[in-house]
Amino acid sequence: MQSKTESLAHRGHRYEPVEGERCSVAVVNAVAEAIDSDPLELPQVLGDVIDADALDALVEVRRADSTVRLAVSFEFCGCTVEVAPDGVVLVRADSVE
Repeated sequence: MQSKTESLAHRGHRYEPVEGERCSVAVVNAVAEAIDSDPLELPQVLGDVIDADALDALVEVRRADSTVRLAVSFEFCGCTVEVAPDGVVLVRADSVE
């Protein structure tokens, strides 16, 4: 059986952040790519869905200590977004079965 991360990666959009890119920015860029939109024209603001500073802080904890294994998932702009333990952002449109 596939893990949730593998399942999302297989059926959705995979975004690997560039060096130094904050997680919150990576999420916005990933969703924009997945739904073919400009990041500044997304139908929602990330901060209305999740605390972007807290998301960035969680990922920084992981970057500082590689033994920390965490994944965060939430709904944003009609998509399921998962930040995998390695920092990769996986995006799946809710309409995808």
